[in-house]
Amino acid sequence: MFKRFTVILVSMFIIAALAVSICWENIQGVELYSDNPVTKPYRIAQDLGGKWNSYSSLRQALTYENEAMDNMIDVLDLNQAKDLIIPSSQGFDVAAKKFSVTGKWSYKTAQLVLEGVNGKVSVFLNGIDDVNLIGEVEGNGGVYILNFPASRFDFSKENTLYLKTEKNSIQQNRIFGWLWPEQGKITGQIRLEAVSETTIDLSSIAVSYDSAKKQVKARVKIKHHDMLEQGPWVLNGALTTNQQKLAECVLPLSTNGKFEQDAELIFQVPTAHSWSPEDPFLYELNLNITNNRGGYDSLQLPVGIRQLGTANGKWTMNGTALDVRGQIISQEQEYTIRNQRQTEAFLKNLKSGGYHVICFMGFFPDESWLYAADKLGVGVWLEMPVGFTASSKIPNPAVFEDLAAVAAKHPSVLAWTVAKGIDDSAASSEYLQKTGDMISGFSQYQLSFPKDPVDSSITENILILPEGLQGEWGKLTYYSDGSANVVQPSDSKWKTEKVAVILWLICLVFLSAQNFFSIKWKYQELFNDLPKRAVRRAFFWCCLSLVARMGTLGAIVASPLFNLPVDTIPPWISYDFTWLKEVQDLPFALVCILISFFLIVLRLLQVGVAASAFPRNPGTLGLTCWMERKYGWIVLVGVAFVLTIYGMPYYFPIATYILLSVIFLPARIRGSWKAGGKHSRLLIVPATVFFGILITCLWHYQDFSYLIQMVLPNIDFSFQLF
Repeated sequence: MFKRFTVILVSMFIIAALAVSICWENIQGVELYSDNPVTKPYRIAQDLGGKWNSYSSLRQALTYENEAMDNMIDVLDLNQAKDLIIPSSQGFDVAAKKFSVTGKWSYKTAQLVLEGVNGKVSVFLNGIDDVNLIGEVEGNGGVYILNFPASRFDFSKENTLYLKTEKNSIQQNRIFGWLWPEQGKITGQIRLEAVSETTIDLSSIAVSYDSAKKQVKARVKIKHHDMLEQGPWVLNGALTTNQQKLAECVLPLSTNGKFEQDAELIFQVPTAHSWSPEDPFLYELNLNITNNRGGYDSLQLPVGIRQLGTANGKWTMNGTALDVRGQIISQEQEYTIRNQRQTEAFLKNLKSGGYHVICFMGFFPDESWLYAADKLGVGVWLEMPVGFTASSKIPNPAVFEDLAAVAAKHPSVLAWTVAKGIDDSAASSEYLQKTGDMISGFSQYQLSFPKDPVDSSITENILILPEGLQGEWGKLTYYSDGSANVVQPSDSKWKTEKVAVILWLICLVFLSAQNFFSIKWKYQELFNDLPKRAVRRAFFWCCLSLVARMGTLGAIVASPLFNLPVDTIPPWISYDFTWLKEVQDLPFALVCILISFFLIVLRLLQVGVAASAFPRNPGTLGLTCWMERKYGWIVLVGVAFVLTIYGMPYYFPIATYILLSVIFLPARIRGSWKAGGKHSRLLIVPATVFFGILITCLWHYQDFSYLIQMVLPNIDFSFQLF
């Protein structure tokens, strides 16, 4: 009988695991659109955005992409590839796309432009071996360029580009980032460009104004791709307004022996027109570089000039105090707005509502937002992706130079959040100092909670409040479009929770009553091949009690996962909760069954390891059911579970379970001792798990130290009954 029950229990766990894997559906991301006013008339470009094929590994991608090519089979018919749109909000492991190039690319240098990279991306062309690797980028939302010779293309047939993503070091180093499930994603444009040997680097252009000398200065980075012998070069720049040339600068350049060299163009502008929210005036900057061998590259982009400062805690722009009134948007809201192609419309509505600053919290926005803000006169508050990080894991600010370079082109960028929730330490102070030097000229802040020990001597500290951020400079509030329902703490994605929990409690009471009135069978009955009917009935109720106890624990573990209102998580918690949304889309009963039967299998493993320490080496399930007689108090845990619906904290049932386990531990030990067994052997599996967790905690002790020092003091564990 026990063997049959064991097979049934293990089979239920396997079936539940298979059911979850079948029912699990990845949340589909939304396609993201962006408009960029920059023109590059002398570059051949191919937009690689649109449909890609998504795979779980590079090997799988190579296998099915090649099979589709060789056998002329649509890869979708193989039922192995999933549709993926890039750019989108969808994370992925590996993506592949086929494309063709013509012969005119053969005498150019190729470069792959990746915008909005969030994570670490490895790029392979026509294979997945090391020789096929084009390069790797580790991004936090910026723009990244990989150069490679056109000889890497296959001009006779289609080429295949492979992208492999993973978490970047910033995501890994956040508190418990090593444990958090998160995929890389590309939220900006992806394109191939064929360029001349020498090009102007768009991502490194910065414009400033010297009011004393009446000069507009444009810092430009020149890139030489394969050789340095094609100089000298001439860099020409012109500032225009209303299609009329306002100022021009011509700068001869000779090689400095490096493949990258900086240049500065100075334009004499006696009466400069400054940019401001009230008057968002923009010049057009035209740049081109040539050499005597016919090489040519050209860029045209809008630029603005303004002078920032602070006085008595207030922001100043062009010498005038600015009283900040703005709104904060989250990454999910940014995705929705871009998917609907409403970036400019959103900013216009924001401004018409009396707001003149938009704060992107928890992420770095697509550059199309900055161009739109430049055009419409909306100030931008950006954020460095440093937050909830132990001081020993705080990154070198140099990794954010790409983000600073993007911001330097845009007059709308007014302020930065340089960190969130970092402690008062030497490493934190050094980071704040270096970051301040890197983005000098902007207003800089760090965010913290009321009980956090922070150093505000270098960077002004702002407390994170439920309604937003505020200070002498002004106030930011969280944006809400009014379409989302307010989720109350008592709301649950498990809609019938109250009824189901009460019914489960009734079942626990019933099972406890059946066990109480059943015959009191002894240890020796485990070895009786022909037990009496009353004993068999007692066996049956004990088996059901085991299932009920683990089912109670499974429901207690699963309930918080379904009750957490993911859509109302504040944007300053910059973690990806996609996996939790996917869990909440599963049937609650299925998740509960999976957890419950996993705990049953774990319990069987625990008892099975200890069975040899009991007389006559009893069967695993029989010994487990015999021990289950001492868990009649599980009814009290069921009562505690019911009380969580009426205001008791979510941790109350598990705390009750632990307390009762400790109280009745002597009775369980005495029962094992009377049967002649060694109860201590039951500690083998729990001790193994405990030491595994302990080693993991010690390995990541910085995260737990941060949790104790910075997080727990700010959590309110109080509750109100009813």
